[in-house]
Amino acid sequence: AIELLESYIAAGKDVEHLAHCHLALGQIATDEQRLESALEHFAAGLGLAPKKRKVRYVLHNNIGYCLNRLGRHKEAEKHCRTAIDIDWTRASAYRNMGVSLHGQGNTVAAAWALAEAVKIDLTDKRAHILLSKLVADNPFLVTGCPWILEALNDETRVSLEVPRI
Repeated sequence: AIELLESYIAAGKDVEHLAHCHLALGQIATDEQRLESALEHFAAGLGLAPKKRKVRYVLHNNIGYCLNRLGRHKEAEKHCRTAIDIDWTRASAYRNMGVSLHGQGNTVAAAWALAEAVKIDLTDKRAHILLSKLVADNPFLVTGCPWILEALNDETRVSLEVPRI
């Protein structure tokens, strides 16, 4: 698959297809834990200025993911915010932004972003796990940010709620 995509890039002229090929190569590199290579492909895809909203969203979101994995949280946040600006109805960029905000020490903002990811996609187990762990590690969030409980499932919510006196 890699050789085919690379040969298409070498011979291709359609910007949208080329951007999609770079996206695919970046995703393959991400799966193989070659994060710097993935970033190069995602950046190359963005450099082509694709018109398709979904492709732009995924390129920015995936750059954010890779930068988070590399500990470059401030840079990651910028790409996650851009992805959210492109399509605020998708959960993944909120989840990745939560990781970047947490990596920068902004616990409340990280909780908000993760809660948004959970609310947008109730099936996103990764966002739910990250939010649950964040709340467990920072119990003040339950009282300081009661809206978090709305994002957690019933089982988690019951174990975190502050007892009423």
